[in-house]
Amino acid sequence: MEHGCDTTGINEGPGGAGITWDFSNLITAGSDTLTYLTNLSPLPCGLVSGSNLKVIPAPDTFYYAATTDSFSFVGFNSTYGNCYGFYNPQVRLKYPFTYNSNYIDSAGFIVAGTTSYASVITCDTIKYDGYGTLTLPGHTYTNAVRITDLQSQVDSNMVSGIWQVNFYSRTYNWYAPGIHNPLLTITYVTQPWPHDTIKTVTYCNALQKLAAPELQTIAASLQLFPNPVKEELNIKFTVLENEQVRISVLDIVGKEIGIVTDEIYEKGDHLVSWQTNQLPKGVYLIRFNAANETITRKIEVL
Repeated sequence: MEHGCDTTGINEGPGGAGITWDFSNLITAGSDTLTYLTNLSPLPCGLVSGSNLKVIPAPDTFYYAATTDSFSFVGFNSTYGNCYGFYNPQVRLKYPFTYNSNYIDSAGFIVAGTTSYASVITCDTIKYDGYGTLTLPGHTYTNAVRITDLQSQVDSNMVSGIWQVNFYSRTYNWYAPGIHNPLLTITYVTQPWPHDTIKTVTYCNALQKLAAPELQTIAASLQLFPNPVKEELNIKFTVLENEQVRISVLDIVGKEIGIVTDEIYEKGDHLVSWQTNQLPKGVYLIRFNAANETITRKIEVL
């Protein structure tokens, strides 16, 4: 369930390590039910391709491509007759994505309306700028991360007599491991006419993990935090069946220098902690082996 909220007095707060974000007093102004489906037939308007997931906040439909290394927006279909199809998908998240890292993504899509077409180009600067505890009405997430997205959007064609239009937005999304949609979103959109900025705030509850096997992989669930790490590294992961899990530590050239765990874990979510203060400062690799998957992630020890 996604809730639109009263924006009065609501701001995104600071970024950083170990932040506490308290939004327990959000006031709901309206709600939508989000439905996640992997049965994509039929795809709309011939413009959407490469999707393996659709999200329906009725009456509209959003199409995504979810893999173990990225989550991309590929299209949108509106009941008002507009269909958006990306010829260059918009990468919303890349994995692994470590604290204070960022990337720049350019995307392009075609808008097919009932009487016209428009070509739109977007440019996003996306940064993992904070982690900590997020409190929403009715629930607290102790391992939340915040992703910021600075976007510019340009209509490259004249549509229905309207010349090129520029929009700018700043979005803050909070996520938690195992949940694929944002827990909280705060967005500021600056529009050309009237020239002002519109703020929206939404949050989700009654969240469920996706049931699609191709999305519930260990790689998608694996979380290392904090990173960079000073004394203790937390490793959170999900196994879909009882599995032998081996987590080892390698130096930057790939030589194994330690073993975090090597044992059978029951189906479900797990958290393993490992002391890093015995390691010299530098960059290391964490190698995770389970269920025929081998995943390697980089950490920095301070």
